This record gives sequence, structure tokens and C-alpha cells, in this order.
Amino acid sequence: DKRVQALVRHFHETGKPIFTICHGVQILIAVDGVVRGREVAALQYCEPEVTLAGGIYIDVAPTGAHVHGNLVSAK
Repeated sequence: DKRVQALVRHFHETGKPIFTICHGVQILIAVDGVVRGREVAALQYCEPEVTLAGGIYIDVAPTGAHVHGNLVSAK
């Protein structure tokens, strides 16, 4: 959905907090540059997509979360 991508792009460009969990990282990957060079936690099945988008996959505990700048991610 282009509206969701525009919202993610706006949050990314303005440094607003972005939260993602499980497969939600796929929405961030759909917007060029959002995960590039960033550490991102997600469900392990998303690791190849995170890597292809230039992100750094972080494996966290099922109840954990990872913070990289304004990006908070979890499984």
C-alpha cells in the first residue's frame, strides 16, 4: 500500500520512532533505505530479506527487543 510506504518514509526521514515486530519488517524493507545499514530484529525467516535490503539481522530472544537509533524491532 503506497500510503503505508509514505508513512514509513516520513517517519524514517524525520527521525520519528519506528517499531516493528515479527514479519512487520517487510513493510520497512518495502521502503528503500529504511533498513540499510541498520540492525533489525525480526522472525528468523525474514533474515534473507533484511540482508538483501542492506540491513543487519539481529537474533533476539522471543521476549526481547533491539534498539538501533529510532528503530525498535522484535521477533
